[in-house]
Amino acid sequence: MSKITLNPVGSLTDTTTAANTININSVTVQNAIDNTLSRDGSQPNVMEASLDMNSNRILNLPAPVGSLDPVRLVDLSTLATGGTINTLPTGGTASQVLTKNTSTNYDVSWQTPAGSAGSNPVFGGRLTLSSGNPVMSSDVTSQTLYYAPYNGKTLPTYTGGVWTTRNFTSSSSDQVGLSLNLAGSANWAADTTHDVFAVMDSGTLKLGTRLWDAGMFTTETLLTPNVTITTGTTPTAWTSATNAFNGTTSQPFVNCATVSPGNAGEGQFLGQDWGVGVSNVISKVVIYQPNDHAINGPGPTPAETFTVYGSNDNSAWHLITIWRGNDIAAGNTSFTIPISITETTPYRYHRVGFDSDGVNALRVAQVQFYKRNAPANGRRLTHNDGVLVNDASMTIRTGAATTITTAQFEGIYLGTIHIDTSTNGSLTATTSYGLSRTYGVWNYYNKVPLKLQAGSLATVKSYTPDNTQRWNVCESTLGIGSTFNAQIVIGVAEEPVRVDLCRDIFLNCISAAASYETGIGVDNFINFSGRESSCNIDTVGQAIGFQPCAMLIVPPNAGTRIFYGLERQGNNATGIITSSTGPRHALLSVEWRG
Repeated sequence: MSKITLNPVGSLTDTTTAANTININSVTVQNAIDNTLSRDGSQPNVMEASLDMNSNRILNLPAPVGSLDPVRLVDLSTLATGGTINTLPTGGTASQVLTKNTSTNYDVSWQTPAGSAGSNPVFGGRLTLSSGNPVMSSDVTSQTLYYAPYNGKTLPTYTGGVWTTRNFTSSSSDQVGLSLNLAGSANWAADTTHDVFAVMDSGTLKLGTRLWDAGMFTTETLLTPNVTITTGTTPTAWTSATNAFNGTTSQPFVNCATVSPGNAGEGQFLGQDWGVGVSNVISKVVIYQPNDHAINGPGPTPAETFTVYGSNDNSAWHLITIWRGNDIAAGNTSFTIPISITETTPYRYHRVGFDSDGVNALRVAQVQFYKRNAPANGRRLTHNDGVLVNDASMTIRTGAATTITTAQFEGIYLGTIHIDTSTNGSLTATTSYGLSRTYGVWNYYNKVPLKLQAGSLATVKSYTPDNTQRWNVCESTLGIGSTFNAQIVIGVAEEPVRVDLCRDIFLNCISAAASYETGIGVDNFINFSGRESSCNIDTVGQAIGFQPCAMLIVPPNAGTRIFYGLERQGNNATGIITSSTGPRHALLSVEWRG
């Protein structure tokens, strides 16, 4: 049907009527044209109602570009087979993303994202020895290591240059996560340390470990002697002083560095000047006595006191440590003076002070200074986009009989474990109070505060006078010995460790002056580190009860650390512990995060 109706013109002789009819028809025609679509886009050219194609097709449509463009059948076919219906920029590489260049629609290009997954990694679990318990609240010994959900169930992996966030649980209800069965295997030998990684193995996410072997770290080096320095209060100087640094550890007393007897007490020094512009942090001093004599007499060496000093000008000396050892029998015997890991200042000069009894000459076969080195990156760890990973291809153990080769950056470091000292493949984490405490698991992510509390279980312990004044493990006369300790493992040197030792002592002065000291030993039980605590009594017959407390802040340091509670009793005193069983009279507390 027609969309418009025109009025007929009756007679042209009636000009007025004819003109009016023609004008009305013209307006009708104009309005009709305005109500049609223009091929060339002349306005108005917009629909004001639905357009009914009456089953007819619209031909030659262009490819869709805008979000409201019509989609053709060919476009749907392309999309269904994995193609795209928008024109995307060509090129790009693996792990790149499309990025807006301007505010203009569809102005995009391929760009490498800053930080990728590593800029905000999501590590949802923690290493644990208890299935389903990411934070252990009771003592656990296990041969299975778990990575259990803590604040999530995902972790990032890196494969083929692409970061992917993966679930490490099998389902939403899985609270176990990943596990690794150590099963007593010699591949996790007793008293060894291992890094723990998350790795992809043929598309499967697994836990794996890598051993800290002896070649990974060079923690200390024997220093080569340079210039020998000597000082002393004796009337005569040392003879053959350089023989104490000639590398011959076994030599008769006639060939040893020797100084004649003089004033009793400290005052005889042997040491080294490392040279202009050279300074060292020492980790220990090893002293050899003659192979046919004691240091200061033909019989056993009395309980010598040795002092170690450092200086940068050979004038002002800093006391590094004092050590008093057990009686040392004559013969080719050496003894080690450990240096606290809190001593981190390098010095150009180091020397050892020897106590003289004022009667016998001092004879020293050899003095060896060891330098403390910064750990080498033997573990091959580095950061990739902020995530700690392996910096080179390495072999990761995923089972007692299975290993995989993990490409660079694809081993995701989770933490470190230390195997129990006596059983292959066994791990222990103690949270209760007891004689010897250990915590063999450390987490790099999702750290929580951890605490060990070690102490004696004895109710009463009596001391006898100890004229040697040497350091002993607390209550060692009860047969406890070096077992009164706390051991931890730390994988990455980032945070300090605090150690406290508190005692409850009743001290009785039986003659002359009496004293008692308590301190903390780090990796040894013959010398203390940090701040000791002491008490002195000058009045014979006087008795006193007191609670000495020693404290140590251990600087960030990776590896295993064993802390011992130490005590030293001076002459002329007896001591009795009167406390009841419990942590009050002997408490060694270690606090850290992991």
